[in-house]
Amino acid sequence: MFSINEQFAPLKNGKIQKRGKINLIGRLQLSTEKSSEEDSDAIIQLRILRVQEAIVAIMKMRKRLANAALQTELLRC
Repeated sequence: MFSINEQFAPLKNGKIQKRGKINLIGRLQLSTEKSSEEDSDAIIQLRILRVQEAIVAIMKMRKRLANAALQTELLRC
């Protein structure tokens, strides 16, 4: 249930303002730790896939490549 706070007043530089801009979206944290862990796991999996895709593309071009050279090529991509 929602109610209106009659005593609310926006502050700017410590002074009460008659009008003010209020960011309603702001930094609202609705996600829980579990969902943030799932998101980070998904991001890690996506990064692993992107690295594998880059390795495949590099190896298709170069056929044979030493590990150090492969790492250098990966950093250039």
